[in-house]
Amino acid sequence: MTMNSIPNSDLSLYQLIKNSNPSPLSIGISPQTLQSYIETITDTLIDWQLKATILIKPPQSQSWSYLTKKYQKKVI
Repeated sequence: MTMNSIPNSDLSLYQLIKNSNPSPLSIGISPQTLQSYIETITDTLIDWQLKATILIKPPQSQSWSYLTKKYQKKVI
């Protein structure tokens, strides 16, 4: 399977990427960078009034919980 082909299977996106050849490189990012990425995505969803399912497992802290609450207030 190449990255350009459209798979027709019941595999999850994670499984498809994990099984792709060559397998994707993993990178390490800081918690601050991850939070910045998620905040950018959240702000974009709010600005465009897009409903989405966001699956994240952030560290337990107040700085993360406000992002999901902010999105819930603005879009849902």
